[in-house]
Amino acid sequence: FPVTILVDNCIDGALRSQTQSASTARPFTGYAIDIHLDDTQFSISDNCGGIPWRLNEYAFRMGRPIEQDGETVLNSVGAYGIGMKRAIFKIGEEAIISTRHEDHAYEISYTQEWMSSEQDWSLPVRWLASSDQPIGTKIIIERLNSDPSELFKSTDFISELKSKISTHYAIIINRGLRITVNKNDIEASPIKLRISDSPIVTGKQIGRAHV
Repeated sequence: FPVTILVDNCIDGALRSQTQSASTARPFTGYAIDIHLDDTQFSISDNCGGIPWRLNEYAFRMGRPIEQDGETVLNSVGAYGIGMKRAIFKIGEEAIISTRHEDHAYEISYTQEWMSSEQDWSLPVRWLASSDQPIGTKIIIERLNSDPSELFKSTDFISELKSKISTHYAIIINRGLRITVNKNDIEASPIKLRISDSPIVTGKQIGRAHV
């Protein structure tokens, strides 16, 4: 689901700004991702370092330069560029992304007017006073599409989303990252290793079985 793509991008920010030693047991302590969703609005905010201005063209343009096709940004988990925008537009028709990285802060808006324009391909940037902005990124999506709007008001879907986050991000939550959904803290699911007692089947055996 698109929500996890946006969570991945938050985690990328934490990875970029991480200063603690890799040997530290909980190197993501202090980093947080807050998700809020209902049938009218979706938002995700973090304190994970923000989006550096040098990545703005990659992160916000529609598509990627040809020479960057198939590449990832740094050692990223998520998918800036097509991935982030696709996630946003699957959820809703308009979005505001505000971010602060170090000493610069800016805001990007996706509007219906911009989306419907055949001429305007450049997104306007509004520079913000960095002293007024917390370090990190916040995405607010409005004018939700019909399917997400229905899902986001479902208690079953919210429970399923919490369960998926608990499982999918169990390791990094155990290493200190805090994730909340509608103000509820998500605890990591227990991590279990399963070892099969079945004998190893070789490629030749599989081939014979299908002859």
